This record gives sequence, C-alpha cells and structure tokens, in this order.
Amino acid sequence: MKKDPLSVELLSIGTELIKGECVDDNSPYLSRVLSKIGLNCRQFTVVPDFPFSSLVQTIRNSFEKSDMVILSGGLGPTDDDVTREAIAKALGRRLTLSPPLLGQIQRNFTKRHLRMPKINERQAYLPQGARVIPNPIGSAPGILIEKRKKILISLPGVPQELQAMFKKAVLPYLKRRFPHLVPSLSIRLRTTGLAESRVNELLQDLVRRERKITFGFYAHPGIVDVKLMVEARNPQGKNILKKVEKAACERLKPFLFGKEDQTLEAVVFHLLEKRKQTVSVAESCTGGTLSSELTKLPGSSRHFKMGVVAYSNESKVFLLGIPKKLIRSHGAVSEAVAEALAKQAKKLGKTDFGLGVTGILGPSGGTKEKPVGLVYIAVNFSKRLFSQKFYFVGERETLRVRVVKAALDMLRRELK
Repeated sequence: MKKDPLSVELLSIGTELIKGECVDDNSPYLSRVLSKIGLNCRQFTVVPDFPFSSLVQTIRNSFEKSDMVILSGGLGPTDDDVTREAIAKALGRRLTLSPPLLGQIQRNFTKRHLRMPKINERQAYLPQGARVIPNPIGSAPGILIEKRKKILISLPGVPQELQAMFKKAVLPYLKRRFPHLVPSLSIRLRTTGLAESRVNELLQDLVRRERKITFGFYAHPGIVDVKLMVEARNPQGKNILKKVEKAACERLKPFLFGKEDQTLEAVVFHLLEKRKQTVSVAESCTGGTLSSELTKLPGSSRHFKMGVVAYSNESKVFLLGIPKKLIRSHGAVSEAVAEALAKQAKKLGKTDFGLGVTGILGPSGGTKEKPVGLVYIAVNFSKRLFSQKFYFVGERETLRVRVVKAALDMLRRELK
C-alpha cells in the first residue's frame, strides 16, 4: 500500500487518558488545524506513561512509520512526566541540560514572583540536537527534532498551552517547511435548535446529489455542525463547494448561526455591538451560566449590564420583585414567571433586552405535569414580550448547556 506523501501520526501521552480521568482534547484540535494547511492525520494513539519501555517502543514505531509524529503530554516537571526521556531513548539520543532554557524557565517563575522548585530543572533537559518550542503561558517547553527528513514535535498536554504554542511557533514552522502543501477545501456550517437527524433530513437531497462533496454531521449539546469537504486537487473543487454551501445555507435558515469557528455567544456579542444595544438577564435553573456566556468576550461590559441568579422563589420576589401571587398561581417554572423575569431584568438593568429563564434540570424535582427538562425562556424587547416552552433531554449539565444555547439563540433571532 502506497504511503501518503506526508503521513502524520498523533500520540497523546498520559496514564490519566487511558484511565478516563481526562479527555484527549488535543488530537482533535491538532488534526483539525493540520488539515487546514494540507496535512492529514492518519492515526491517533493514546499511550500511558508506563511501562516506560512500551512508551519508548510506541514512539520509535510511530517515527519509523510516519513522516511526522506530534506528541502531547508528559513534559511537566514531575516524576510521571517521562516523555522527554522516552523520546531520547527512542531516537538514540542523550538528554543534555540546556543552560539558556534553564535560565528562561527560571525567569518565568521570577516574573510570577515565585521561587522555582528544584524539580523544574528537569524541563531544561533536551534530547541532543533538539530545538526548543517556546511556551508563552506555561513552564513546559516543547521539543522539535528533525531526523532523516522526518519530524518529531512534542508539546505539553495542557490544551491552552499546546494551542498557544502550536499557533505561534509550530504552524509557521510547518508552513515554511512545506510551502507546497495543498490545503483541504472545506467549510463548517454551525446550527442550533435542531436535532442532528433533522439537519441531515434538510440536506438529504444535497447529500445524495452532490457526489463530489463529503458531508459530515457532528452533534454537540445544543449545536449541530455540518462539514462540507471536497478533494483539494479537484480543479472545480472551489466552485462546487461554494455552490453546495449556498444551497445548504438556504435549507438551514433560520437555524444557521455561523461558520467555521464562530460561537453562538460571539455571534450574539457582535450583533449587540453592531446595533449598539444592551441586555440584562434574570436566570433561575441555569445558575449564572447564561450570564457567563454573555460575558466571555472582552468588551462585554458595553452590552451586558446585569445578571441576577434568582434560584429560589424568595430571591425572585426579594431581588426582582416578582409577585408572590404570580408564583403561587402559575408555579416558578411557567410562562408567566419567565416573562416576569425578562421584564424585570430589562427594567432593573435599564437595557434594550431582558432575558428570563426558568426550568427544571433534575435529576429530581419533576412531576407528570412539569417533568425534568421543562424550560421556559422569555425575551423582552421594547414593548415586545414573548416566551417559548422547551422540553430538553439529557443529564443535568447537558441540559444546562442546551438551555443556555436556546436562550442565546432566541436573543440572536430577535437581534437579527
């Protein structure tokens, strides 16, 4: 079988990954970013730190099979961080202390007004001939080795550190190293408010008709992504992709909220920015999560003015002035209370929009009339006050995410 022109393998290292104590977020991220520049990963492998001999053999085998191996994890200072030692042994190189690197690590601690523990000196040892990949936000440097036209890259396992290092140092290096790569042609369409099966149904005619396009459907809580892909070397690929994208967007309206890496909260933020409008929130079952999403981006204070978490009935009355009689008559989880929450949020926050959220996220507290997953979300804008009833399914945290996405989407639609 003919090997790909440039074959890439990803190794995620850590016993905690094997035991399920942590989730590997790094391999999907790396594969996604690499594919955008024309490098396709052929395999993900999760490897425990021990036995050490097994880790060494896995690295050696991967390096022999592939043109490029990217490792994540095991570059910390503790005794169970053995990736640098395993790389050195797998490639037959000695570990040597790098005084400049040690100085840099020491300076990183000094900047934070901390004394560097002796154990962190381990991070200043590199396999002979290796280059350092700077870590702008952590203490663990990365490792880059070129050998017989092959490349080994090792990065820390902390996703924020890995992503920062990859964007700032690794991507520019790969683009210089492989200037003739042909990036894959794809577009990701992001939808909310529909089940994955319904999204597929809306696009079914395109899936059957457009044979040169590969469709992928990816469900997350409250979000379904559609990825359209075409063979990069297809001379008409760009035009075909553009045509199918346009047709897919038409079918997905009004559930389509963004493309590529756009998030729902970012879309709402930019719509508020564009219209120079403001929002306040009164939330119950979401426990502050909605306010948190609306304040994720820098500059949110221009648009988000107030968030009240009124979890108990007493707090709804005391903090927001919701009439006791209204709660007694309709129940805390009701259309009437959701609308009252939205109205009071807008009034007290002195904003253009008010959002009100109330519901039952369980696992207990539901009844036959009002089951777990029942949620009411209300929006108050100008003299317009309206609400929507939802029945969500899932575990408590999944339900919380779904409710927040639904509330953001109601605000997005009203803004548009």
